[in-house]
Amino acid sequence: MEIQDKTGKIQYTLWNRDTDIVEYLDLNEGDSVKILGAMGRTRDGEVSLTHSWVGRVMKGEFDLPEYTETIQKIGDAHEMRDVTVLGVISKIYDAITFIRDDETTGQVRSLEMEDDTGSIRITLWNEDANMDLKKGDIIKIIGGNIEFDEYSGTDYRINTSWNSKIIINPDIDSKLKNQLQKCGKYLKPIKISDIHLMDDEGEEIDVVGRIVNVYEPSEFNRDDGTTGKVRTVEIGDGTGIIRTSFWDDKADLALNIGDPIKLENARTRLGNYNMDLSIGRPARIVEPSAEEMMDIPSINDIEDSLYSSKTISELNESDNNVRMVGRVINIYDPNEFQRGDGTKGIVRTVEIADGTGVIRASFWDEKAESALSVGDAIKIENPRVNSREDKIEISVGRNTNVTTATADEADKLPSHDDIKEMIYKTKKIDDIEEEDKNIKVTGQIVEAYGNRILYEMCPNCNKRVSLVDNTYICDICGEEIEEPNYLMIIPCVIEDDTGTMRVTFFRTAAEELIGMKMPEIIEVIQKTGDEGSLEDKVSDLVGHEITVIADASFDEYNEEIRLNAKKLVELKM
Repeated sequence: MEIQDKTGKIQYTLWNRDTDIVEYLDLNEGDSVKILGAMGRTRDGEVSLTHSWVGRVMKGEFDLPEYTETIQKIGDAHEMRDVTVLGVISKIYDAITFIRDDETTGQVRSLEMEDDTGSIRITLWNEDANMDLKKGDIIKIIGGNIEFDEYSGTDYRINTSWNSKIIINPDIDSKLKNQLQKCGKYLKPIKISDIHLMDDEGEEIDVVGRIVNVYEPSEFNRDDGTTGKVRTVEIGDGTGIIRTSFWDDKADLALNIGDPIKLENARTRLGNYNMDLSIGRPARIVEPSAEEMMDIPSINDIEDSLYSSKTISELNESDNNVRMVGRVINIYDPNEFQRGDGTKGIVRTVEIADGTGVIRASFWDEKAESALSVGDAIKIENPRVNSREDKIEISVGRNTNVTTATADEADKLPSHDDIKEMIYKTKKIDDIEEEDKNIKVTGQIVEAYGNRILYEMCPNCNKRVSLVDNTYICDICGEEIEEPNYLMIIPCVIEDDTGTMRVTFFRTAAEELIGMKMPEIIEVIQKTGDEGSLEDKVSDLVGHEITVIADASFDEYNEEIRLNAKKLVELKM
């Protein structure tokens, strides 16, 4: 405790059971005491008193000046020692753990407080760094030292120490309390629609909402050679949506769509079209209170305000901010490629149906590695909708959100079997037309060509390469290819009671037909050195009855309709 007379004040420390003296004597601020047998000591240049084993403390009426407490106004701060300040907490930063020279750990935490004259940074140490603090709390610091700090943003900071007293929401005069609460009236979170109206970057603000989209984190290399990480998270509050960037450790936080979230000290920055938020080291991610979430809509209501739900048949080229729900009906093998800047990419084709039609979706890079299975009901938000050969397709990239459909959404879709019956129309060979897609055709294999089924492809442009002097050359890229990709093609002719037609099996469909995986086939051909080493195995297919899902196209060179097999449904003798 601190005691003072007309000459000054000094700290007096009670130890162990002697601390009961405060309660026993019912000591309060302003009481008069006489202390006998105290011991003096010096610590960090400051003299203090400590209670000794022969010491006595007596409470009574002694000839002392009336106790008065001087509250230092923040606006008048300069380098001072042992001051008392009172204000409202306007900013809170996360505590930082550090290692001292003696290898023990300590903690430090920064706050900002303000009164009606200004604001100032506060530094709390060790146990004080873990105090339960909230923005808007009134804080009283007794025994703080005001120091000059050019990096604080407020020119000065209050440094607390082991003998500082910190009181949260102290009992104070109602007039003073109202005055401080008025200082903090603007500390409430800002609506997202108002953030987008802001002009200045670098403002530290608070926002409350729900997580709408969470994208995969990306790593990058800084100029100093260290590796950083960033993750994009979109947050909505019913008035709008804002794009936020979570940096480094914060990029690894467990974030789920629909979760309530409060961001403190988020820094504004201008994005491509709107204001974005940067969630770096000064920012805090906290759970909002029930009161703060009272006006925040549910995640379904927020999504409904952001996205236009469409069926596959309703999609149009260049649609923006659409949401579609469908079932996965086909998943193709991923293809690697090399971009112009030398980096590698990956793309996977996935076919999706919803009862109104089928659409081809290209899943790029990390989205190509999504855990999907045939029959899954999925929801896709914000895909890029484009047209290819007069067919609507979607592109699923980094800014597209792919999630499992809710139970209600999945119930509205036809079952996987119903979708197959609906979209895979059975046709006889004679009835096939050149624009037919996803048709089911059954016939007997009457010819199968296996003299060459494996082709070397350029990993950059995916075109065939030539072998020149034991070196693969891509005529398109004009480069030597050290390790080509491989494409398997098995052409056949099938027959039913209405006619015959050529059908070509590629990649996975070819693997299903021959009953071997690509690595096995490559190994056989490389070991034998004969590209026709599997010809007999292919010829054995003749006489088998097959059912395939295929697309029809017109071969202008041969002037006939041919089938490209997408999936082998059945193979039997």
